[in-house]
Amino acid sequence: MEVLMIGPGKPSPQNSGLGIACYHIAQHLAENVHLKLFSVDSANELAEQETEQSRIETINWQKLTNKQQLNADLVHLSVKSGLNPYFYAGSIEIEERHNDTIEVSVQEALEDFSQKIISKSRNLDFDIIYAHDWTAIPAAKKLKELRKKPFVLHIHALDYDRSGKKSNSWLFDLEKDGMQKADLVIAVSEYHKNIMVKEYGISASKIKVIHHGLAELNPSDYKAPFKEDIVLFCGRLSQQKGAMTFIEIAETLVKKEDKLRFVVCGQGELMEEMIASATEKGLMDKIHFTGHLPQEDIFAVMKASQVMVMPSLSEPFGLSALEAVGLEVPLVLSKNCGVADVLKNAKTVATKNVDAYATAVREILADKKQAIKVAKEDAVSVKKRNWKDVSSEILSALKQV
Repeated sequence: MEVLMIGPGKPSPQNSGLGIACYHIAQHLAENVHLKLFSVDSANELAEQETEQSRIETINWQKLTNKQQLNADLVHLSVKSGLNPYFYAGSIEIEERHNDTIEVSVQEALEDFSQKIISKSRNLDFDIIYAHDWTAIPAAKKLKELRKKPFVLHIHALDYDRSGKKSNSWLFDLEKDGMQKADLVIAVSEYHKNIMVKEYGISASKIKVIHHGLAELNPSDYKAPFKEDIVLFCGRLSQQKGAMTFIEIAETLVKKEDKLRFVVCGQGELMEEMIASATEKGLMDKIHFTGHLPQEDIFAVMKASQVMVMPSLSEPFGLSALEAVGLEVPLVLSKNCGVADVLKNAKTVATKNVDAYATAVREILADKKQAIKVAKEDAVSVKKRNWKDVSSEILSALKQV
């Protein structure tokens, strides 16, 4: 089978879990199909490099060292673009008077990216189009029309998630049209499938749920430099992830428990606001901001933590929660997290209920033995699901289409 995949590019601070998921999916799909992968190389990443606007290169994944044996071929075509997969049209962080200019700029970048993909794919043979998220939709729709090939759309996040509500934006309309035009939509959780049906009006019969998997976790050598229990936030510092809610949770916890440390692992548009809020609340001697870290260091911080909190407004899945459980770290999740599909023992809390989050954290810390026992039970379950299994399910779905 010849598969044309349109994805976000290699994992980076700009594409976070989306990039990680697509990296592993591409790696394992390429063991069984001839995969042509188009990806975004962001303008920021290439700003200091003398790189042609598009290039073709063969990537020799470790799994593909013996191509004859695996009968696989992966060709990677990178297109320079200013697109950020986590842009959303209703961003409250953007001043209103600048919205129109920014949205036009993003739409122009998307049009340019799509045209380059269409142009570069003219001489490529493929049986099916496998696209990921909104940046891939225009090109995938056009290729379906021009080449008369089926189109599968894998949704990792929606405008609804990024803004926390249904919007009237062009991006919402683009996603809805893309899901309607696709022959099959892959959702990462039942929670996210329900959003597609309820908020976007997509038929449940054309949506297939395929949960993410877990890669091998190799934490770097690290020991926490303080004795207090660590309460961790790990993710993009954004409205969607509930970053500011975590500061409120920390403030609530320290009112009754002084022997705690809070670690914020990640970067994002709310970094400055979070630091300012933590300073205003008198938390700066209790909270630590790591910024972006390599995967092995993120895992080390997770392993050193006593509990991780994911207070997301809307989390399609929540890969970092899966990784934390794989390291036997107890979790407190927002009820709007798709990963709860597979983490049946994790504590779940109503979104923005700061007191309930604080209570759940205290319960875990009050009985660490029981919390770790529960986390270990979940760890056994999640470690059985790897990215190879995920890719096998995807391949099966592609073949059915």
